[in-house]
Parts: sequence; C-alpha cells; structure tokens
Amino acid sequence: MGMVKSKLKQAAALQELRAKDSGDAWMALKILGEFVEGFDALKDIGPAISIFGSARTPENHPWYEMGRRTAEEIAKRGYTVITGGGPGAMQAANKGQKTAKVCRSASILICRWSKTPIHIKISK
Repeated sequence: MGMVKSKLKQAAALQELRAKDSGDAWMALKILGEFVEGFDALKDIGPAISIFGSARTPENHPWYEMGRRTAEEIAKRGYTVITGGGPGAMQAANKGQKTAKVCRSASILICRWSKTPIHIKISK
C-alpha cells in the first residue's frame, strides 16, 4: 500500500509540474490513481451492495421507507451496505443497515472541491 501511495504522489507531483500543458495521458493517470485508491480502501469489506439516491428524498416519502427497509434486509443477509453518506435516500439506507445490527457499512463521500476528493468511512 505504501508503494501505491508513493506512486500516486509522484504522479500528482508530475501532473502539477505539467499543469499548464497537461494532456489526456496525465488525466488518465490521475483517474487510474483514484481507482487504485478506492479499490485499496474497500478491499477488506467483503460482499457489498451500493445504495445511492437523491439527497432530497424527504423522510415522509414512500421511497425513503423503501430504502430503509431494503438496506435492513441487505444487511441481515450479510452484505455490507455502501452509500454516498448523504441525506435523503442514502440516510434512509444508513438507518436501515443500523437497524439490522449485523453488518458493516461504508459511506463514500466524493467532494470535488476538497484537496482530498474521496473520503471512505467504514463502520462495524
């Protein structure tokens, strides 16, 4: 893992040096680095199912309850529930997996405006 991070830092440094004249090849390396980082972070969570949806789904909407129940059933069957961690439909899924009390969950937050664009929180 340390070698991967080192290579990613090297690629990022090279990209910064060539920022004025960066081409598609450097963008491809950056994207590849993000994939490697994500796969590395999620490699130990086991079988998982992702639930994503609108952050604007209100708690009184039928889809909110459907998402909560779905995540609860997924967790009861031994799968990790992965969400975007936000409000709305993803909050419903987080509540559902917590109700099951049998499985880990993973929230993935992608913040393009941040210096660290990917935040992964895995809980038991």
